[in-house]
Amino acid sequence: MAEVGAMPTVVVTSTLGSPAFDIWAVLMPVYWLGVAFASLRFLLGVSQIFRLYFKGQKIRHAAYTLVLIEQGHLPFSFGRWLFVSRDNHFSEAETEKIIRHELAHIRGRHTADVLLMEIFCMLLWWSPAVYLYRRSLRTVHEYLADHAVLRTARRKEYGHLLIRQAQSGMQPVLANHFFHSQLKKRIKMMTKMKSGKQALAKYLTVFPLLVLTMLLFANREALAQAQASDSPIASDPIFKVVEEMPRFPGAGCENSELSNAAKKECADRAMLEFIYKNIKYPKAARDAGAEGIAVVSFVVDQTGKIRDAKVVRDIGMGTNEEVLRLVGEMPDWIPGKQRGQAVNVQFNLPIRFKLDTSEPEVGENAKPQPQPAFPVKEGNWEPDKFSASPNPVSNQVRVYFETEAKSVYISIDDAASKLIFEENVTGFNGVYDKTFDFAGVPKGMVRIIVIGDGKGVYIHKLIVQ
Repeated sequence: MAEVGAMPTVVVTSTLGSPAFDIWAVLMPVYWLGVAFASLRFLLGVSQIFRLYFKGQKIRHAAYTLVLIEQGHLPFSFGRWLFVSRDNHFSEAETEKIIRHELAHIRGRHTADVLLMEIFCMLLWWSPAVYLYRRSLRTVHEYLADHAVLRTARRKEYGHLLIRQAQSGMQPVLANHFFHSQLKKRIKMMTKMKSGKQALAKYLTVFPLLVLTMLLFANREALAQAQASDSPIASDPIFKVVEEMPRFPGAGCENSELSNAAKKECADRAMLEFIYKNIKYPKAARDAGAEGIAVVSFVVDQTGKIRDAKVVRDIGMGTNEEVLRLVGEMPDWIPGKQRGQAVNVQFNLPIRFKLDTSEPEVGENAKPQPQPAFPVKEGNWEPDKFSASPNPVSNQVRVYFETEAKSVYISIDDAASKLIFEENVTGFNGVYDKTFDFAGVPKGMVRIIVIGDGKGVYIHKLIVQ
């Protein structure tokens, strides 16, 4: 009988041990949970702004849409929408500053920067650096918008407005706010002077981060040049008055031994000489006997080149085309400077067209009379303590006035509009006191014209007996 043996049992023992712990299996769900939470917060912020928009009263303007809301929100902007609460208790002047501030955000397209930064915050919610960048971006936006307001507003008044409204109600998460939480930094920036070399050296330690920030969030409007109208916005700010105004290039005028005042006086003479030699009296204006002052406005950019020339006051009959041609033929200027840096400066150049009837022939080369050698501010103005005291015995008239203008222009015309006297006073000391002899001046109305640099135009009339 055959014996069947039992099948042996084989026991195999594993030598691999327990399964390893997968850290990414834990971190990835946590990461996506954070992304979901940040995305939800983002969508809630957007929906909050859209609710305010659809509930508010819309007033459309060329550059933006004003949305009047009932809630007690601070003024803020989102895209091209400017939200203002009906219950804001702002004066008309304060409202103007607020709108100018928010228009700087709108024209600078700061909302696009904010939305891009929010996307980074959603994807990199775990990184502290991204929140620092977001905070810095918001701060820079406010600096730029504050700068736009301070070009036309007094720092003290604007600072008081910020302080008075520092305590506020709700603020949408994604909006650009007029009253930013870092109030102390904004006010400090208003009065901050240019950093010295030692302070600038400190920034070298964070240079890589600054480069990254500039690449990601480069602002399309570097200093948010705010304009009073809806005209096109330039990339760089355009100043009207700077510490060192642009100068016409003249031979020897840029001698390093000359003071700035002497350089300007030399440049003014060179400009007047250029105008006198190159301008022509248009035939149509000459035949019609047209006379007057044409004012051409242009920008001397950071490199000294002239651009954006336009006639802002004209007498017609070909004079517009002539002054534009003249400006177009000017050489590059010495650029204006603010705090030592070359900047764009708007320059208003008045050119007086006056036919000289004493000459037997007046052709196209008849020259306009000289004019103020500095920008002329539009509008009327009256210098302090002005007096024109005639002496009937000696036919003399004493002209006296005081003004804070740095330069003044004085001209006197007789009853036939003939120029009797003209003077450009640069480096003005604040007091003008001069006596004129009117002997031989025809009887009738005499006009004394005073133009103050950065002030305006003042016209005084008196009768010569």
